[in-house]
Amino acid sequence: MKKRDLSEVAVDLVRGAALLGSGGCLIYPTETFYGLGAAMDDSEALARIIRLKGRPETKPLPLLVGEFEQIREVVSEEFFEGPLFEDFSRLAERFWPGSLSLVLPGREGLPESIRDKKGRTSVRLTPHPMAAELCRRAGTPLAATSANRSGRPPARDPADLDQELLVSVDGVVVEKPWPAGGAPSTVTVVCGGGRLVLVREGAVPRSDLEAAGFVIVSDEDCP
Repeated sequence: MKKRDLSEVAVDLVRGAALLGSGGCLIYPTETFYGLGAAMDDSEALARIIRLKGRPETKPLPLLVGEFEQIREVVSEEFFEGPLFEDFSRLAERFWPGSLSLVLPGREGLPESIRDKKGRTSVRLTPHPMAAELCRRAGTPLAATSANRSGRPPARDPADLDQELLVSVDGVVVEKPWPAGGAPSTVTVVCGGGRLVLVREGAVPRSDLEAAGFVIVSDEDCP
């Protein structure tokens, strides 16, 4: 297998944001593990991520935002007046920035690779300073799947990054702080009426969601 030294592909935040703006695919640190990402609206770059990772095309890519206002690029303006907004606000106030991904109705025109069959998109406000600054400098939410081939372990140390990805990506942000490791983000669908579907229990345990006043329901009970 062809190999590439990390120093050949290491970039700083300024260069990393420029690469994302020109359609690049980038490895960068998140609060848990290194992520593989691209600009949210770049369908070709998103498709490239899916190929590089070996990820099923039917599994939508999650998003990161670096500041709360970037949520407006993910959901429609009607969302802020709709029935889900109260629960979303409670969750965001309690758990963001943090490792809780909220599955929300996406705005019209988002690439299919970041929406599920119901038109929903998973998004979280990252607490990692490098990831958040990268979102802000790029001026867009970023796709963020773990930087490893599907079925292989994620990396929290740049020395452990998958060589198959290193030879194919356009850059790697290796500035500290590096990821902390631990459990991946928790993923929940916001249903309204104080109800959530727990898609994946991770860094935020179910007990914390219930302590915040939410009831966990099945996907069939979520419109």
